[in-house]
Amino acid sequence: MIANIPSDAENVFESQQIVMYRRLKENITWHSFVIIFKEYPERGKFPLSWNGSRLGRGCEYNKLIKFSPKTLADIEIFLKKHYSVTAQDSELDSLGHQCIDAPSRKALDYLEIEMNWLFENREVIPWRLLVGAEALAGNGQRHLITEVIERPSPTGPLFTIRALEGPTNRNGQYNINAFNNGPFKHLVPAISQVYSLRAVIDQLELVRMEQVRVDSEHNEAQQVKKGQIEQRNAQEAYSLNESRKFDLLIFDLDDTLLATGHLDRFRGREFSGPQDDKYKTELSVHLQSLERLVSEELLLSLQHDFPDLALSIFTRAPRDYAEILLKARFPRVKWSSIVAFEDVIRTKPQPDGINLAMKLASIKSAKRVALVGDGKNDVLAAYTAGVHAVLLTVGWGSNWSSKGNPNRVDHFKTLNLMPDAKIAAASDLVSLVTIPTSLLPCLEAWYAYPAFSQSPESMRIDTQNHFNNLPDAGYPNWVETHSMGRYFPRSTSSAWYDFSKREIHHPTTKAILEAKEGIHYPDSWAKCLANYISGYNKEIVRKNLTLLICSIPSSSGSLRPLGKDRLVELLNAVEGQFRSCSNATVNCEVLQYAPGAISNKTLDREARFA
Repeated sequence: MIANIPSDAENVFESQQIVMYRRLKENITWHSFVIIFKEYPERGKFPLSWNGSRLGRGCEYNKLIKFSPKTLADIEIFLKKHYSVTAQDSELDSLGHQCIDAPSRKALDYLEIEMNWLFENREVIPWRLLVGAEALAGNGQRHLITEVIERPSPTGPLFTIRALEGPTNRNGQYNINAFNNGPFKHLVPAISQVYSLRAVIDQLELVRMEQVRVDSEHNEAQQVKKGQIEQRNAQEAYSLNESRKFDLLIFDLDDTLLATGHLDRFRGREFSGPQDDKYKTELSVHLQSLERLVSEELLLSLQHDFPDLALSIFTRAPRDYAEILLKARFPRVKWSSIVAFEDVIRTKPQPDGINLAMKLASIKSAKRVALVGDGKNDVLAAYTAGVHAVLLTVGWGSNWSSKGNPNRVDHFKTLNLMPDAKIAAASDLVSLVTIPTSLLPCLEAWYAYPAFSQSPESMRIDTQNHFNNLPDAGYPNWVETHSMGRYFPRSTSSAWYDFSKREIHHPTTKAILEAKEGIHYPDSWAKCLANYISGYNKEIVRKNLTLLICSIPSSSGSLRPLGKDRLVELLNAVEGQFRSCSNATVNCEVLQYAPGAISNKTLDREARFA
């Protein structure tokens, strides 16, 4: 279709959805364009015109609005900047020139409006003018609006509908909600009503365009300010290397740096110590075909940009195996140390190998160290060592959560540990080194930077399903939880793991423990929660539902009565942050314990679910 555009046209605007061509032949005031849609369902081409202040109206314009309002806004901003002229509405007929056929008067008199547009703009629509308009059902059946009774929100106007053809089962009265969510999909005004409604549409369009202009000017001002800040920062004496947050990155080898799932038979404990030529020859057959999950170029760039950043290896595989693979696939990378199975008494998930790598690199602060791995043992080792736990999931594959994947359960268990960072692309390692706090669970990220803010869509929320095995429970056997931060207990359920090194310095753990003693939760928590709820609330509003926010109360026998109301105070602070959410309510008295309820601390897993 693009090939059908004549040679005297030029491409002036392009987005993911469209290509716009300008015809070189143009009259004095109106400029002519052809829009090419790239994708289904509106794929095709049609004319468009611009008079310097707004686009030409008509069925094609409405089609463009239907396809992508954002694209229309981008086009109008572009046209205002590059094709600004003056013209009157009366010049609309001048569209008919050599390049594009003028829209017929019938096309200009015809107007088709989607019901959801009417609903969104219900406060400004002159409803009484719609008597005599047609309402089209989804199957194309025509209905006549015979009466409109004005009523205040939220019920809005009451429409009396009569079928013009076909079945009459939809005859009757509809309020604005039923009118919007019912069988009717489009409204077609009578010719006498078109111009009044176009005036409303034009007015809304002017308001929208003014908002686009204001937003554009604001964005430009922000860009100028951003440029000034960047220039100021560039003038400071800090180098890139000084901006790093880590002194040592320790990498797991198998399925972290290299995809080695097919090499299990080469890395058992029976291959500890020096190996013979037969072992090395058999292993070398696979070396050149090994897929790098982290490119050598990326590791080299880290060493170039951060020359004081050490890179080490900690693997449960034997030393000969590790050295052969690293030499073959990462020959130019200089490793600070390679800690293999033979080098420690206890390998992962114990932290001995991390401690050894830190000692060999002369690193004393665990807070300046990160372990990058792909599994549960890597995260547990990092937690027990007190270093940053980074989960790199490149080696999991796109179908890791499918029921046929043998590693599915292990992957879910790893995610349930909520590592400090979850990285799906190796290129994110650069962000990890410079701004690791941005990858934390959102409650911790907001705490790390008091002035920090994230859009709800970019906030890290860890979703988990907790299961029970109770037979005939009468409800789904899982409970979905959304976790915004972590708590490292002073003692775990198993003496095998000791998270005390994380608990000492971990901010959300510290805040939870302090709350038990009566200290308020940090102010950043209320801001972060309100931001999350505002994003979650958008879907609730779309479904025309109400959002209820409540807390699980403290039990009557709480050992720390000073802390039992801190969660209530936190949610009250959250409510103060989102007063604009008219359909969201905070009520911390919804739940209470039944008489004789037993403390969870005395119950096992099954009894808690029961």
